Amino acid sequence: MLLVVPTEEQQAACEMFAGGGDLALVAGAGTGKTATLVLMAATTRRRGMYLAYNRAIANDARRRFGPNVTCSTAHSVAYRATGKQYRERLNTSARIPGPQAARLLGITRDLGIGSAAITCAHQARLVMGMIR
Repeated sequence: MLLVVPTEEQQAACEMFAGGGDLALVAGAGTGKTATLVLMAATTRRRGMYLAYNRAIANDARRRFGPNVTCSTAHSVAYRATGKQYRERLNTSARIPGPQAARLLGITRDLGIGSAAITCAHQARLVMGMIR
C-alpha cells in the first residue's frame, strides 16, 4: 500500500474538513485536488458525492475513494433525478431520421453555399447536433 504524505495545504484542508467548517478547494489542473478529497474522505464515515466531468474520471474516482463516497458525472445525476421519466422520449428523439427532423423543425429548402448545397436533412442533423 502506497503511503501518501499530505502537503501542508492538504493537511490544513483535512483539518478544516474534520472540524466541519466551510471549505472550497481552488487549484489548477494536476495540483492534487482529488488526492486531497480522497484524504478527506478517508478521515470520516460521512457520506459524500464526487461529481466528475466525464465517465472515465468518475470510474477512476470510484477506485480511489472509499465506499462512503458516490462518484458520478453531473449528467448521470441529472438523469437519475429526472431523465428516467422521459426515457422513452429521449430514446425516440435520438433516432429521428434527418428528413423527418427537417419537417418537424420547419426546414423546407436546401441552403445554397456557392455551387454546393446543404440539404434539408443535413441542416436538421446540424441543428440536432447543436442541441445535443
